[in-house]
Amino acid sequence: MKKTILTVLCMVAVATAQAQINIGKMASAATKGVQALSFSNEDAQKLSKESVEWMDAHNKVADAKSPYTK
Repeated sequence: MKKTILTVLCMVAVATAQAQINIGKMASAATKGVQALSFSNEDAQKLSKESVEWMDAHNKVADAKSPYTK
């Protein structure tokens, strides 16, 4: 009887642990890991250029009369 109860408890614990695993998240994490390993200097330059262009387009530069330029 004790072995049966112990076996059932182990089976429930294993089933609960397996329910916690999300295959979609595991695949996403693996994809991000591969992308991180294959990130090159050219990728960094491209990303930096895009970021600077976006910041320049969306942020005003203070004019010469602004108190922030003094």
